[in-house]
Amino acid sequence: MTGDGQQAETTVLQAETAVLQVETAVLQAELTTLQAEVAALRTLHLQREGCMAMQFKGRMQDALLSLSGKLGAEETVLRMRAEVEEMEEDVKRQTQMNGISLSSCTVKTLHKMSSGEVLQKYSLAGSCLHLPFHVDFQLLEAQGDKTITEMDIVLDTDDMHISSFVSRAEERCDLLQFFRMLQSFSER
Repeated sequence: MTGDGQQAETTVLQAETAVLQVETAVLQAELTTLQAEVAALRTLHLQREGCMAMQFKGRMQDALLSLSGKLGAEETVLRMRAEVEEMEEDVKRQTQMNGISLSSCTVKTLHKMSSGEVLQKYSLAGSCLHLPFHVDFQLLEAQGDKTITEMDIVLDTDDMHISSFVSRAEERCDLLQFFRMLQSFSER
């Protein structure tokens, strides 16, 4: 494989790593949210002493089944913990490969539309090797498609060369381009 081919493959792996880190952080946030929802639903169920007849799918369905006694709460929590632990291991491997490490990730739903579209704001903070970064972006999810609609990047550097790359990534709302550039610049 040529040097250019290896560089391209490395760049693709770095982009995939960054995406995996974001997805892991989002899933961790979802796990925390779901645990809080389960606790709230358990309290509501006990207060009303009635039967909940809601139809949910996936994790929420598991949580409701555990509340009704059809699926053990411990089993649900154990499955979710195993999933998070597996993702954490993936993130550690990816961090070792590309040097990008996330220290925080927050997600806030800004708007849910009746058409099923959801607009969320993500805030990521971390570092790539020695260079800290902070990225805020809005993600619009509509009919299974995800599009970044706004992006703001903060890097603690005075280097004009990297500033132009950051500006370009912000203008294009290109998160992958930013992480590729960040990793490349941090290696210098």
